[in-house]
Amino acid sequence: MDCKGSIVWLYYVIAICGTVATIQLSKWLSQTKIASLLGYIGDKTLYILTFHFLTFKIISFLHIYYNDLPAEWLSQFPVIKKIHPSLWMVYTIVGISLPMLVWELFHRAPKFSAITFDRK
Repeated sequence: MDCKGSIVWLYYVIAICGTVATIQLSKWLSQTKIASLLGYIGDKTLYILTFHFLTFKIISFLHIYYNDLPAEWLSQFPVIKKIHPSLWMVYTIVGISLPMLVWELFHRAPKFSAITFDRK
């Protein structure tokens, strides 16, 4: 970016407007019903971050398997490059929900709690 002359002030104004808009959006979202869902997802961020690439590979494998695509496509990182553009929604939803589901299974279900080596 070339920031010469009097155009520099415009970048400051845009940055301040973006900051104010983000603060206002977060205040508004905190008053809606979606706030508890976003808080729950935010509490599980580390698990989502840790396991979302694994879920991407699971989705890619299923896509390759059901569409008879070359197995080498599974090595593409992070997702398959030549897919339908709307498949990003599947990657997003499964990439967030599957790690949270695994967390719930290991921390809430009595059968799976022994797997976490929580022996007393």
